[in-house]
Formats: sequence, C-alpha cells, structure tokens
Amino acid sequence: MTFVSVCVEWDNFKPSRAHRPRAMLQSIDRQAAALGRPAEIIITFNSEEVAKDDVESFVEGAGVRPRPGVDVRYEGRDGIEYHQLKNAGGDVANGEIVAFIDSDVVPEDTWLAAIAEAFEDPDVEVVSGATYTGPLDSLYNRCVASFWRFEPRPDDAPPETGRGFWSNNVAFRRETFAKHHWPVDPRIRDENVDFNRNITAAGVRMVHAPKARLEHSPPISAGHFVRYGLSDGFNRALRRVGRSPALVVLAIPVALAAIVTDMARFGSKIARRWRRVGLRPAELPAAVGLALCMALVTAAGCAITPLTGDLIPNRFQF
Repeated sequence: MTFVSVCVEWDNFKPSRAHRPRAMLQSIDRQAAALGRPAEIIITFNSEEVAKDDVESFVEGAGVRPRPGVDVRYEGRDGIEYHQLKNAGGDVANGEIVAFIDSDVVPEDTWLAAIAEAFEDPDVEVVSGATYTGPLDSLYNRCVASFWRFEPRPDDAPPETGRGFWSNNVAFRRETFAKHHWPVDPRIRDENVDFNRNITAAGVRMVHAPKARLEHSPPISAGHFVRYGLSDGFNRALRRVGRSPALVVLAIPVALAAIVTDMARFGSKIARRWRRVGLRPAELPAAVGLALCMALVTAAGCAITPLTGDLIPNRFQF
C-alpha cells in the first residue's frame, strides 16, 4: 500500500526558471525516500502543450527516477490547466495521503515529514503547509514579501487548527479528496477560494503544519509582476462585476475603490512583517511604493476586464 502520493502540476514550469523545479523534484525525491514507507511522485501535464518525453527527460535529468520505495509516474491530459491538473493527479493517486505541490516552488527538508506527522491524528483530513516568499536576498524580494499574499517563514511549531490553504501546499487523505475537488469554473481563475469555502462548509477537519514549509519566489520580472496584478484584477472583476462590456461602468468604480482597500491591507501587512522579512526603516518607502504599483495594476485589470474578455488570462499568463 502506497503511503503518500506527491502530485506535481507542470503548468507552472518555465524553462527560463528551470532551477526551481529541478530543486523541487530533487527535494521531494529525497524526502519521499526518507519516509521509509512506499511513496509515489505523480507529474501531471497538459499533453497539448508539452510532450511526455520532454517532461520525463527533465525529471530524469534532475536525478529523479523510479526505484524501490519511490515510484515516479507521468499523467498527461489534453487541454487542462493548473487546478484541473491537480484534480487529475489526485484522481489517480494510490497513496493514503495525497499531497499537492507546484512545479515552481522549493520545499524545505521538513516539508513531507511534517505533513505525515500531522496525519498521525486519525481525525485530521486536510493538512495545510506554510508557503512563504523567498529568497529574501534583495531589496525587491524583501519588499514584495512584506505585503504579498504569503505570510513570512514561520518558526517550528506543532500542528494547529487550520483556517485555509494554498493550492501549492496542501495534503488530503485520499478518501477526503475523492469527495472534494478543486472546482472548475470557466468564469473565474482563482478556484482555490471556492475550494476553501467548500471544504470549510463540509466540516472537514483541517490542521496547519508550520514545519511543512516551502518557498515561493516573488514575481521575477516587471512583466511577471504586472501579470500577477492583472490576473488578480481579472478575478476581482469576474466575482464582483462580470465580463459583459456594458458592465465597464461598474468595473471602474469597483477598481478605484479597490485601490484604497488594497493599500489599507498592504499597509497593515507591511506594518506587521517588515522586521520579519529583513527590511530596514529606510527601505519602507520602497515597500509602500511597490505595493502601490501592485494595487494600481490590479485596479487596471479589474477595470478593463469587461471590455477585454479573456485577454488577461490568455495573453498574460504567469
């Protein structure tokens, strides 16, 4: 019986950032072997966009191959993307525990063991890990980490009651995932919001494992930064306004109001986090300025969505 399945989506893989998926694969391979119980790594990819041979060549080039105790499987599906790829991996997983990780994050050495430890409580059905922004090796990275979506790297602590999870760092008991999947809704691009709500509404017991840490890079270029902001604005417009061109008169005031609310939220985060991410007092204006840029780009994405339809997700992918 397979103890744990680690499902890796290949949608976020970019050749220009290949060092991160290589490090991720090598880390989960080591960690799976260290568990001392049967494990499998499942890589799901869009077979209309990438050939299985190319995925397999990269993975084997990272030194990750099937061996006793750790199987490696490749699951291609036609025309599906991020959350659908996660669902596809979970559907074919053999493990008692099904863990999900992205192809562009790097887990710490305690990641998989911390997930397994949290599941030692038989009543636990979902374990969320701790995703943080890093590395904090530049002023730009530290500024982004001070206001962006992920909390700073936590210290070691025992599992605690969970309040939600990121798609890139979560694990389920297999029978639980069989009942609950990421929703697939063509109207939105942030299905994890709805998945969290569904899990909470179903009364599923979730814990958060602070030691299940992984590092997510900040946007790596100006273009990448803009794409994140436009995507967030797109999601906001679909949820609050809609995509009909006639609704642009509603989208613009929503976008303008969001600048104020976003900056209030970003400012609160900066006030809480700046010391933890290594910012100096003199660097705080840079963090606020970068946060304002993100708020403005997000507002622009919201305002133009009713006029541009699917332009943002189709042309400004991560």
